[in-house]
Amino acid sequence: PVYLWLRSTILWVRRYPGRHWMRWLERNWDYQKMCLLGMPEFHIDPTKNRWRYFVDTSYYGGMLDKVHEDFWRYVMMYPAAAYFIYIVWCRVKDNDKDNFMAKWRVPKDE
Repeated sequence: PVYLWLRSTILWVRRYPGRHWMRWLERNWDYQKMCLLGMPEFHIDPTKNRWRYFVDTSYYGGMLDKVHEDFWRYVMMYPAAAYFIYIVWCRVKDNDKDNFMAKWRVPKDE
C-alpha cells in the first residue's frame, strides 16, 4: 500500500501542479526563447550565419560611434585589466592569502 500511495502521489504531483510549474518556468526563465524572439537560429553552414556580423557594428552611428567603441575595446581594455589584477593582488595581500605556507616554514637556526 505504501508503494501504491507513493506512486499515485508522485504521478498526481507531476500531472496537476507540476504541469503548471513547468509551464511557468518554461515561459519565464527561458532567456533565449523570450529575449531573442524573432531572431533567426544559428545554422551549421557558416555562410547562412553571415547576418550576425551585419546586425549592429556601430557603423550606423557614424565615425565617432566607431571611434568610441574602438577606444574602449582596444585602448581602455588594458588599463581596466591592469586595474582588476591590481585590485585582486591588493585583496590577496590584505587577507594574507599569499602567506598560507607560513605555518609549515621551518625557522632558520641562527
